[in-house]
Amino acid sequence: MSLTPLVSSTTVPFNANVAFNNSWITVQNDQGIPLFAQASYLVNPNDINIVLSGANINIDLNSVVTQLNTIQNQLNQQLGQNGFVITNANDTTQYNGNFTTFQTLTTTRFAGLTTVSPQTIGNGITTIDLPTGFVFNGPVTNFKLSYGAVIAYKA
Repeated sequence: MSLTPLVSSTTVPFNANVAFNNSWITVQNDQGIPLFAQASYLVNPNDINIVLSGANINIDLNSVVTQLNTIQNQLNQQLGQNGFVITNANDTTQYNGNFTTFQTLTTTRFAGLTTVSPQTIGNGITTIDLPTGFVFNGPVTNFKLSYGAVIAYKA
């Protein structure tokens, strides 16, 4: 497997969900399907130096560590560290679980999609064809495809 940068501003069609150039990398694979991963970077906490001066300054290091661990867990979810499901082309199986992010591998239409909050994604996503490489986020508890293929990243 090799990783190469995919510059989002020159990708045709342009994906408005990609915020940064070189934030998506192509994952070479032997399945003949386009796979991408989004690179997110967090500064190594050991490299953070804070200098404070003044009276009565208290820092709760346990709270800082807790917050950094929360950030790390969120990044792990984005990068698929909690697992993922790759559907086969035109797989119409009902998938249940907690999913955070979806990426289409082919032109895809959802037959059903249940979110934790209906306002998160909206019901309209089941009425449109999503292009190859389209990415969306939301707390999803189950989904079923009409056609196409996706990577569904687990929460």
